[in-house]
Amino acid sequence: MIARSTLRTGLAVLLLLITLAARTALPAAAGPVNPDQETASQTGNGFDPDQASPSSPLNDAQWKRFGIQVARTLSSSNENLKESALRMIIQYGPDLSLGRAATIDVVRIYHSHPNDNLRRMAVVALGRMDDDWGYDFLHRSVPYEKSPAVRHTLYAVLAKR
Repeated sequence: MIARSTLRTGLAVLLLLITLAARTALPAAAGPVNPDQETASQTGNGFDPDQASPSSPLNDAQWKRFGIQVARTLSSSNENLKESALRMIIQYGPDLSLGRAATIDVVRIYHSHPNDNLRRMAVVALGRMDDDWGYDFLHRSVPYEKSPAVRHTLYAVLAKR
């Protein structure tokens, strides 16, 4: 039986994903959502030449709420929700502002989960979170990693730093 809080968290993440998908599916003829993003919409590819990253379909408050939901989902007991949260971090890592507690939850998944594929996802998510403490943990754990696949993923993430 699924606990109500886990179900509520899963539904909140699903709602945020639907909102994100709806925002990115807007036709280009609708114009920019924010007048400050006018340059990005005029280039046709969503890239603002004055900024270093593509324009975001969400505003800062929405990204913050989304980050809070992803962080809350990481501490869930539901394995599917944890995997979904890792996927969101991998995809939207630079846009999310996740705290140290979320980094610790991802490290916990990497360190103690029995599934190597989920552990590899946690390593990549730690790389996308760009947390110095997380990178230091990954760097120190390389000599002790027993799984060759996870070790190769560690090398790849640490090489991008």
